[in-house]
Amino acid sequence: MDRRSLTQEYYMAAVDTKGNMPAMHRDASYAGLVVAGLMEMVAEGVITIEKKKITVNKELPEKMGYLTSLYQYMGEKARTTDQLINAYMAYGTRMKQLTADVGESLAVDGSAKKAEGGLIGQKTVYIPSKEAKDELIGRFKEAFLGGTMDAQDISLAMILKETKNLYANFTKEETKAVKERLKDMKSGPADKPWADMINYVDDMSAIMASITTISM
Repeated sequence: MDRRSLTQEYYMAAVDTKGNMPAMHRDASYAGLVVAGLMEMVAEGVITIEKKKITVNKELPEKMGYLTSLYQYMGEKARTTDQLINAYMAYGTRMKQLTADVGESLAVDGSAKKAEGGLIGQKTVYIPSKEAKDELIGRFKEAFLGGTMDAQDISLAMILKETKNLYANFTKEETKAVKERLKDMKSGPADKPWADMINYVDDMSAIMASITTISM
């Protein structure tokens, strides 16, 4: 199977075995989903971000259909990244739509199953299959703990770190090793795509840290 997108991989790594974002840091985890979507669109040239201002450059590719609601919202009027993320955090319907679309895309390719969640089954959740999640985490560990990384690996690691979702998938020693490698990459030489990704996630981290509430 081809590698999944950054947004899909973040969702798979972040949600728990019931298809929910972790209760202890749910707000940051949902914000991370929006950030992953933005970064994916930047990487594909769909949007550019300069001094936090978002500019839409072209149509969203069909393969990124799960980001349609986010893309359409950005096209309504000019917004900064701060405004966009805060708008998604303030209005649960937008975040629900994005989450459902990403989850449905994983269900279609067999990486997740659709189920009823909540206390009385009042919402739909998408639960990554154990096989798919284990494959993702295994490949990610191999890349980050001594293997070859690409810009998507770095982006995923940084978003998971900033949303406090590294710990659920890595041992204490592995988490420390990933953080050290990210630190080395920030201070050492890096080619432009990696440096741009690192700087971009750093900017997004400040926004995610400011999020304290979410209406879901």
